[in-house]
Amino acid sequence: MQICMKLSVKSRENLARQLREVIKEREVTYAEIASLSGVHPSQVSRICRGEFKTASANLVQICTALGLAEDRSTSPAPNPSRQLLEKSIGALWDQTPEDADRLLKLMRQLAELRRQPRKRRLSALPRASAIRTDPC
Repeated sequence: MQICMKLSVKSRENLARQLREVIKEREVTYAEIASLSGVHPSQVSRICRGEFKTASANLVQICTALGLAEDRSTSPAPNPSRQLLEKSIGALWDQTPEDADRLLKLMRQLAELRRQPRKRRLSALPRASAIRTDPC
């Protein structure tokens, strides 16, 4: 059962503005947000353009993926896998903007790799003979 809370016009406008600002600041695409949030790209596009009236699970997932604060009374139960992933990424990050950019770039590359057909993914990996094993 999905519970959706109707938002006031002011709340919707404020949230839509925050979404636009974060997307512009981080230079992420709707496809990347879809991949990170698990929300269908068409829904990501609609929500990020401010075309929503309720605080749906999709809206909450997008806000969570983008790191926007949310009203806990409208959010679904925490996902243990997502919490573990967020904790792991947090442990990798050294709290600098440069490192955040590096991690984001790595995640984009991983997302791109996952979109490729399996055969192409395997051919992109270095061959065992090409990997240096001697100490530097």
